[in-house]
Amino acid sequence: MVRCSIELLKSLNRSFTVLTTPIVMEHVTKLLADYNADKANKWQNKDAALSMITAIAVIRESNLGGVTETNSAIDVVDVFSNLVLPELNSAPNPMLTAAAVRFVITFRNQFGKQHYGHIVPLLIGLLTREDVVVHTYAAAALERIFTVKLAGEGVYGRADIQPHLTNLFNNLFVIVANDEPENEYVMKCVMRSLAIIGEDVIVVTEMLTTKLTTALGIVCKNPMNPHFNHYLFESIAVLVKNVCGSNPEYVNR
Repeated sequence: MVRCSIELLKSLNRSFTVLTTPIVMEHVTKLLADYNADKANKWQNKDAALSMITAIAVIRESNLGGVTETNSAIDVVDVFSNLVLPELNSAPNPMLTAAAVRFVITFRNQFGKQHYGHIVPLLIGLLTREDVVVHTYAAAALERIFTVKLAGEGVYGRADIQPHLTNLFNNLFVIVANDEPENEYVMKCVMRSLAIIGEDVIVVTEMLTTKLTTALGIVCKNPMNPHFNHYLFESIAVLVKNVCGSNPEYVNR
């Protein structure tokens, strides 16, 4: 029902943006006021408000490329700063945290490097959350962010990721070790991260080799998720290419 309501709202907004936007924002303001008056018991109000803002803020989007056009009446970056960032920083409610991460995934093209400088470390931290919905969304968000390009160049690239390599891979592989069934979004994030960092992987090669071969040994005994297996093999292939391409001596290790 909720998904159908949001899809209806999206359709109305695309055809009647000028009429729909102020009506929806009036309801959003009321929902947020109720939430702020009783955050412990009215968290659903903020969740609904973020969903409604997203529905009317998106004008055009592609399945893989994200949002390409937004509602000029909605300042997506302002919404992020005031409503989303606090949930990424310190939010005890996993559903609101997941909603905040979904917002980042949806509007990833609307953020610049200065925003990702704050967002990426927070997402890496969220990988440590026990809530499956939170760490899965965090991994998916990181993987999508690493694909965002501006003028043909990655917005958050190799040099930006390098300081976070150890934390990023340690946190991802804690999930790999604990999740049943295998989490394909986490392994896809591993694969994407390896593809971005290139030869910088040398500093964490031993750790990655151990973690990937351990994961491979487990799935060989009882393969459960073909997508996970695919990203696992891709990760191993990218690791070998990155390490051995410029360091042939590693082939014999």
